[in-house]
Amino acid sequence: MVVHEHVREGAKAGVLALEVEGNGIPESLVIPEGRVGVLLGVESRTRPRQFPTPFGDVRLAAIKALLPAELEYVSKRGAKGAAELARRFAENGEEDVSRAHRRVVV
Repeated sequence: MVVHEHVREGAKAGVLALEVEGNGIPESLVIPEGRVGVLLGVESRTRPRQFPTPFGDVRLAAIKALLPAELEYVSKRGAKGAAELARRFAENGEEDVSRAHRRVVV
């Protein structure tokens, strides 16, 4: 539960970079250690940020899969690197679309 709270709070603060298990993920996205990098909380221009429910507002958090070179970039640069990747993805119109075969943005 503590891990989930850490992720939730990180996503509230902005874009969060994570590594997750890569089972079932296309090989082009998986690093040698068997994980895949993702950006959590990337803002979308085509989807609402949140929507109301009877129990309160629900925030939509896009998850963007990273190519290995992008994961390395964000690993070396931290939060600033994650924000820069989010900006570059938004610039090319693919902030909330994950593709296994695309050009790297770094």
